[in-house]
Amino acid sequence: MIRTTTKSCAAIHEISTDLHDGVLTSTDLRSTQVFNAEWDDEGVYFYQAYRDEIANYAVEHQRFGGKHWNPSRMTWIKPSFGWVLYRSGYAKKSGQERILKVKLSHDVLAELLCRCKLARTQKGSDAVVGGTTTHLGDHTHNTRTSCKEGIIEVDVPEGEGSLNNTDKGTCIGSKLIRVGGKGGRIQWDPARDLSTPDSYRGKRQPRKMIRAKDIQIGLSAGLSEYYVENAMLVEDVTALAHAVEAAHGKKNSQETEKAMPWADLPKERPYMPILSVDVLLKLGMLPKHIEEWRKIKKNSLDKL
Repeated sequence: MIRTTTKSCAAIHEISTDLHDGVLTSTDLRSTQVFNAEWDDEGVYFYQAYRDEIANYAVEHQRFGGKHWNPSRMTWIKPSFGWVLYRSGYAKKSGQERILKVKLSHDVLAELLCRCKLARTQKGSDAVVGGTTTHLGDHTHNTRTSCKEGIIEVDVPEGEGSLNNTDKGTCIGSKLIRVGGKGGRIQWDPARDLSTPDSYRGKRQPRKMIRAKDIQIGLSAGLSEYYVENAMLVEDVTALAHAVEAAHGKKNSQETEKAMPWADLPKERPYMPILSVDVLLKLGMLPKHIEEWRKIKKNSLDKL
């Protein structure tokens, strides 16, 4: 099941072998959404792409800010390096020339997720992110909530943006915080495989995986500010993005394999946030048809 011993942080967040092998890889659960990320005892890594001015400030000051930073805009963070490469065109799209790797503590991430809603897209609408068409770096935001796009929003505890209205049984292992704004959005999109490129309209991109899905987390103004205030580390990984692009541009799979900077790529693996089972279910992080998990009461992860 989910390991929750307190001997090490890794044990808390790992999906145990029997669950991963016996459930997540079964035929009936091939489309199960798994939160894959690079993480350690301290926290979890996320990626964002920005223009030079924003990236330079963030790396120098180890936090976002400066005259080019707009804290009132919604920002999207992604734990998948392959996804940020796909979205930013290997850090070559305008306004997305720099890719930053940001580390958040486990507690901070849990608080952010507590105040998010799940936004699903029906088949054919996976280009819509959380009901919003957005470019990394928050340069373009065109809100679209038409039913034609198949957006289905599932509420998490009421008042995700307010401490007074937040279910105090929601989070596990961290203190509740006062966050303004309208909360955030969780979007699950087709995963992107770093090891193999696809060709789309004559351009290379990380291969789209048919069944696996990666998580994207959209943070509103209040949550974005909390994210900025609590970033543990900001690192520039643009050079790595360009190295992967160069490898994907090779003539065949053998040359790509040889040119890939394997040693420098993030070691992404299944991750389980410190949240109640109820919230994990609402955010699409647990298979909903596993009856055993349906019967578990709030805040009982330590009994699994």
